Parts: sequence; C-alpha cells; structure tokens
Amino acid sequence: MTIKIDASIVSDANDADVSSFELLPAGEYQVVVTDVESSESRNGSSGIKLTYTIANGNQKGKKVFDTLTFIHHNDQVVQIAKSNLKRLFLACGLKEVNTDMSVLIKKKMIITVKHSEPNEKGNVYANVKKYHFSEDGVARVAAENKESKPKLVEDEEEDAPWC
Repeated sequence: MTIKIDASIVSDANDADVSSFELLPAGEYQVVVTDVESSESRNGSSGIKLTYTIANGNQKGKKVFDTLTFIHHNDQVVQIAKSNLKRLFLACGLKEVNTDMSVLIKKKMIITVKHSEPNEKGNVYANVKKYHFSEDGVARVAAENKESKPKLVEDEEEDAPWC
C-alpha cells in the first residue's frame, strides 16, 4: 500500500531547519502530566510513555518525555521502572499505584531533569530523574521542617544502567 502526502508538505519538510532542536536545560520543572500511552520497542520491551508539559518559566509549554519499561530482558530496568512508577504516583498526590494510568492526566508535580551521557552517536538527552510533590502546581514548603525546597520523592538508583 502506498501512502502519499501533498507536495507542498514535502517541499516544506525539505526546507525545515533540523538544527533548531534545543536540549532542555537540566533542573527542576513544574509540570502537568498531559499524556500516558503504552510503549513498545522493536526488541520486545514494553511499558508506558508519559508526556509532561512545563507549566511556567522560560521553558513553559515545552514537552518532557519519560518512559517506564515493565517488560525487559534486564530485571534491574524493570525494578527501577516499578519504583519510579510508585514515586510518580506519590509525587502526583496519589497514595497507591493504580492499573488505570489515566488517573495521572492533569496531575501536577515537579520533576528533576538531568542530561544523559552522550550515546554512541554523540546524542545527549534530557532524562527525568526525580519526582517531587507539588500542591496546586506550587512547590510545597514543609514549614514544620523549615525546608526551602520541595519534598523530594527520592530516586535511590538514580545512576542505574538503562539498556
């Protein structure tokens, strides 16, 4: 089956600037979960792909993508994904993980983004490394603890290998 598109789209695509991609700076971002979908790779791994939209600041409106892999040949990857799913639910203000991932849509939280090491092609990616609780989209300051930062949902295996 052949699928054809309009010649003007092809012309515009050929003239498109592909160098305009900007790596999201590392840091903390106030986000809203805007999409959750099933994810499958060519090697048989599967899980969920989450899309977050940055809610404010210089990066407002930009998308951040996060994948949690639950079926994988490396058991450590699966364990980290399960732990991160729990951290994600807690950061969204949900006490228990639910089978219905749509409960995450429109939930607000703060994420910490760090850059990956360059891969074999030299590409660097912005990866979600921590999830922070956010109350009404504003970082909660624990007055009783006199904390100046949001309460963190710790990522114990932050530098674990991803395959």
